[in-house]
Amino acid sequence: MAGCGGGGSGDSGGDNNQVSETDTTPPSIPQNLTTTTVSDTQIDLSWSASTDDVGVAGYKIYRDGTQIDTTANTSYSDTGLISETIYTYTVSAYDAAGNESGESEGVSGTTQVYYVSPTGTALWSECANIDTPCSWQTAVANAVAGDLILFRGGTYEPGTLSTSYEVPAMNPSNSGTNGNPITFQAYPGETAIIHDAVGGAAIGAFQRNYIVWDGFTIDRNLDTGEGASSIVRIEMSNHITIRNCDMIGRPHKDHTNGTLIAVVNGSYIDIYNNKLHGVSADPNPIEPVVNASAIWVFDATNVNIYNNDVYDNNIGISWKVDPSYINVYQNHIYNCERAAIYVQPETSGDTDFIIYQNVVRNCRMFVQAPDAMANPYYNLKVYNNTVYNSGEIGRAHV
Repeated sequence: MAGCGGGGSGDSGGDNNQVSETDTTPPSIPQNLTTTTVSDTQIDLSWSASTDDVGVAGYKIYRDGTQIDTTANTSYSDTGLISETIYTYTVSAYDAAGNESGESEGVSGTTQVYYVSPTGTALWSECANIDTPCSWQTAVANAVAGDLILFRGGTYEPGTLSTSYEVPAMNPSNSGTNGNPITFQAYPGETAIIHDAVGGAAIGAFQRNYIVWDGFTIDRNLDTGEGASSIVRIEMSNHITIRNCDMIGRPHKDHTNGTLIAVVNGSYIDIYNNKLHGVSADPNPIEPVVNASAIWVFDATNVNIYNNDVYDNNIGISWKVDPSYINVYQNHIYNCERAAIYVQPETSGDTDFIIYQNVVRNCRMFVQAPDAMANPYYNLKVYNNTVYNSGEIGRAHV
């Protein structure tokens, strides 16, 4: 059946598993449910497959607490929705015996859509119409919780920072809320390119919460190369998501922490499904390059880095100075000049690092953790990773 406001395009699910009459075990609860707004009448869902002792037959889709459909797939398109509306979705799994898992964690999607283009000039009140887009400056100044801002294809120039380097050029003026983030997203099927900013990061969040950046090509086109520079900076912010982006770096010129994504004094940060590449050591550096990396985490907590393609960098992922609860998993990290993962403790408070199910190749080291004796870690777990063609094969350099 279809719920009020629209139907879906999922496949009605089921398979021909033969199940014992004594099967009473439900599948696992679906994980990693995400929503993608396709238009002001369609929201797409995707999630990770459940497991079952016999076999998963399908999934039930719930919108705002009411089941609207079933599907045998791990994705679903909810169509015919009402524009300018926020919906909440959950998914459960079921098997052929009729056992149903619990529902997944609820995730919101919005059909409140605004449009941006590189040449847009419309007022905020006008850019809900795709034919009258506004500028990115208007969008970041006016977007509020629950809004989706779609960037049409083309190249966006952040220009020169008007404040300090900690504040990204495209820093939103407002925060989202739990379940209703502000989402900045490349228009589906188009390439929205954001260039480097002069003096600091192009996108991210400074003292903001519940912000999503989704699907952009972010190009470090400027040869800044000095200082703790980044093209994405998250500082003193919580519940920030960076996903589905292609980030292109440049060779770094000095000893400091040049990076694509910098996370500083933040918490509950999710970085996933990105391509992160090109932060190598400059062949003619001003000073020896030490910690340049694709992702750099400094004094942050509850950071999840997963399903990223990280390659052609000096270091893949690094963190230092009192980080805690850092989860790095299911990434493909390769062609590192130094370590795939670099962990530098500076106090004895660093705790709970979990590194698992990553594939690492052609890196000098897998995990490099200098000074661990002086500043020991607590609960460092490294397991089920695949490492090959490493300069120090099968070894975590600790």
